[in-house]
Formats: sequence, structure tokens, C-alpha cells
Amino acid sequence: MLSSKSTAMKIKNKKLVFSFLPIALANVLVFAGWFHLFSVIGAQREKIANARLNLALAEKRAVDSKSLKSLMEEIAEKRNRIDAVFLDNERIIEFIETLERLSGQTGVSLDIKSVSVGKGGAVFRLEAAGDFGGVFKYLGLVENLSYQVFIKKSYIQLNENEPTGLDEKDKGKWSANFEIVLSSFIGNEKD
Repeated sequence: MLSSKSTAMKIKNKKLVFSFLPIALANVLVFAGWFHLFSVIGAQREKIANARLNLALAEKRAVDSKSLKSLMEEIAEKRNRIDAVFLDNERIIEFIETLERLSGQTGVSLDIKSVSVGKGGAVFRLEAAGDFGGVFKYLGLVENLSYQVFIKKSYIQLNENEPTGLDEKDKGKWSANFEIVLSSFIGNEKD
């Protein structure tokens, strides 16, 4: 009897094990599904976090780029103002045209005798003729140009009836021989 009881018990245990086996297997599958789902969600969260970080970095770069662009524009304005004070071989003509324009504004005739370039800048020897007020005003305007200019030598005289290198119409008028130095001339050194 014992053996039939033990056999019945074994069969009952096998039925019990086989009845729990699908439940255990279902639980393992559910657990595996949940584990897979959470790992996929975790991976997606990591991707989202990386995407947010990349977006934040891109936004920071855009802001930095705008700031840099603004700074470069500001520096360009300042550099242009500074460059406007310094003349090179290509822009020396602007200075000569300015000298001629000032002579027209002050009513004096201008004769540029010579221009020489050295380490100290460009030296101009000029002669201006006209009434005293115009000659004096011309010298003042030249000295106050936006370039670094100073008058090195100046000689003002009244042209009575003496023949000079000036036209006949300038006799009896004032003339000024002067030498100016354009110290803001940088020649070929500009880069």
C-alpha cells in the first residue's frame, strides 16, 4: 500500500509540478518581457538624455556664435576707425585729395612741391596762396585732419610785386611754404 500511496503521491506531485510549470513559465516570460521593456525604455531615456545634451550644446554654440559675430562686427567697426587714421601706399591719394579739397574750401591755390616717404612717415612740401585768412585757415584745417599730421616748417609771406613761382593773379596775396609730416603713414608695412 505504501508503494501505491507513494506512487499516487508521485503522480500527484508530478501533476502539481506540471500545473505550476506553465504558471512559472508564464511568470518567467512576463518577467523577461518586463525586463526587456525596462531595458528598452532605459536605452531610449539614455538616447533622449544624449539628444537633450546635444541640443543644449548646439544652442550654446549658436548663442556663442552670435556673440562672436557681434564681437567681430564691433571689432571691425573699431578696426575700420583705427585703419582710417593710418594710410598706406594705396590710400595716400586720399590724403592728397583731402589737401586739395581743403584748398578749395578755404579759397587758396595749392601747389604740392614734393612728397617723400621715410621711416618717420610721409613728408609733404606744399605752397598755398590766397588771402591771409584763407591761408591761415588752410594751415589750421590741415593740422586738424583726422590723420596724424603735424606742421614741421611754415613760412608765410606777403607777395607784393616780386616774381615768384606763383601765377600773376597771386601777386599781392599771401603765400605759405610749409612742410607737413604725415606720421600715420605706414607704407608697405601694413598687413
